[in-house]
Amino acid sequence: QGAACAPTPAPTSKYWGNGNGWCMSGLDEEIGRGVSDANACWTMCEDEYGSGLVAIDWSAADGECYCQNDCQCMEDLQDAGTYLVTRDYIAALPDKCPGYAMTDDTIRTAVAAWTSDATAAMDTYGHISTWETEGVTDMSRLFCVRQDW
Repeated sequence: QGAACAPTPAPTSKYWGNGNGWCMSGLDEEIGRGVSDANACWTMCEDEYGSGLVAIDWSAADGECYCQNDCQCMEDLQDAGTYLVTRDYIAALPDKCPGYAMTDDTIRTAVAAWTSDATAAMDTYGHISTWETEGVTDMSRLFCVRQDW
């Protein structure tokens, strides 16, 4: 019989510390609150997503733990309360996420898309937290149809 295959070593992580922001990804899944530290957050996410895990964001303020399956761009730069850990193959953090410039018309379309299917809306408009709303003058009743917020 053939020789046994050597086990594949588990990917290792790289600790970026705080103040670098958090990685934007399509997953962006909160896996827990009250998590004790970034290492515990990494372990929880790795247990849940295995090799699909690319990064975690952990908040020291409330122990929020988010799992990311990519690191497309960075959000909330300079937030001293957010700690970032990535796979060790991430040699440098990407740039700040660009925002989608909204107008009175486009924001209503984007909100409708976001509340219908946030993942699909992200492909067009980016994450809702990155929307640039300087061009919006009327946000009245923008989220009024949402009963679960």
